[in-house]
Amino acid sequence: LLITIINASATFFAIAFIVLDILINERFYTGGKDKRVDLIDHAFDTNFSGEKSTGYFNPGGVNPGIYKLAVLGFENSFFTCAISKKMAAKKWVVTVMISAIFIASACIGNKDLVNDLFQIAATGVLIQQAIRLQQFSNRISIIHSEFKSLFSRLKGISDKTSAQGEIIKNVLNYESTHAWGSILLDSKIFTSVNPVLSPKWEQMKLDYSI
Repeated sequence: LLITIINASATFFAIAFIVLDILINERFYTGGKDKRVDLIDHAFDTNFSGEKSTGYFNPGGVNPGIYKLAVLGFENSFFTCAISKKMAAKKWVVTVMISAIFIASACIGNKDLVNDLFQIAATGVLIQQAIRLQQFSNRISIIHSEFKSLFSRLKGISDKTSAQGEIIKNVLNYESTHAWGSILLDSKIFTSVNPVLSPKWEQMKLDYSI
């Protein structure tokens, strides 16, 4: 009886996980589109969204324009880099634990082919998500380093028009990486680390004369 319950529970959670993954990807597409419009509104003082977000960006009084877009991209990469690293570590722990349960259930269960297929599929999705999140974190870290290099060169320079191409490149790299990863940043992790990250960001603005 215990084996039957374990097998049935594992199959249920496997199916639920696959369905949830599909729904989250759809939600990310909608949310990502709104986020990019909001970024443009804040950078250029437009109102394409109809209602700008409040409290999300903190550019520190930078005038609207391409340089402000760079500052917002820098801020995004800073927070995303820190949060995604913590998410990746947490994701690997969860992936190993749940995959072990699914694999054990498939091994000791009633050998029903359908159950096994669902559990194997869910295990594959879990591992794929963990790998993608790790790749996302690594790529965002590289983009954040590129933003730091950019702002190091721009420090103390009044005419920043020569950097417009690099600014757009870095912002597009960030946004395309975010779209590729389909990663929703963990709000709980953000809330827990924000008291530490926000002062660091304020100090970085001083360091780079933003």
